[in-house]
Amino acid sequence: MLGAIVILLALLAWLVLRNHPADKGLDPVGEISGGGLPGEQESMTKAPAVRDIIKIRGVFPLAAMYFCFGFSYIITATYMVSFLVDELECSQDLAGRIWGTAGMLGIGSGLIWGMLSDRLGRRSILVTVFLIQAGCYFILQAGFSEGFLLWLPAILYGLTSCSIPGLAASCCGDISDARRAPAVLGFITFVFGLGQVLGPATAGYIKELSGSFAWAFMLTAAVAVFGALFSSRLELKDLRAP
Repeated sequence: MLGAIVILLALLAWLVLRNHPADKGLDPVGEISGGGLPGEQESMTKAPAVRDIIKIRGVFPLAAMYFCFGFSYIITATYMVSFLVDELECSQDLAGRIWGTAGMLGIGSGLIWGMLSDRLGRRSILVTVFLIQAGCYFILQAGFSEGFLLWLPAILYGLTSCSIPGLAASCCGDISDARRAPAVLGFITFVFGLGQVLGPATAGYIKELSGSFAWAFMLTAAVAVFGALFSSRLELKDLRAP
């Protein structure tokens, strides 16, 4: 039954989805359909090159911020349960409940922080989220093995874990126009992926050298602080709701 549903969805996607909005006769918001000279139309539909993307003011701090998030959050997502069980001597059941709490809290975190960013500004919300995450990692590496402080890192992590991808995507539209925003998003997502690759490898290497993930979480907290610093350097449109 499940296989039939997947096949049906794939057929619907094949019938409905298109590679480019122009295939559906759609133009970017604000563009006059069919307007401009042929050469101008070609330049507008041509995908921006990487060298053009990195020249956009604000791309570097945005990409650096997203790298910091990719590097830091994935270390916790990968090694937190192992740290709880192997080093803090939590039971498998307790570690699972702690990590499950983080997952449950993460479900609505993107929506909540996105709404706050519309009212308070994306820059300030990004800085706040990164500082909360830095506090989460710092408390985690301290190694509290019982009580509320054992649960607090998971709570803070869950409340912020799904917020930054949506905020980063919104920032792409704030620092560029409608035509280049998808390319900017693609570029910073590539940089984000590099962080995801380097994070676990670095944490594993630190564990081998020191015998504990505590130093890896300390590094994660420092990287999150750098994420807050890069966020504070973003120059974004003021889209706060009146």
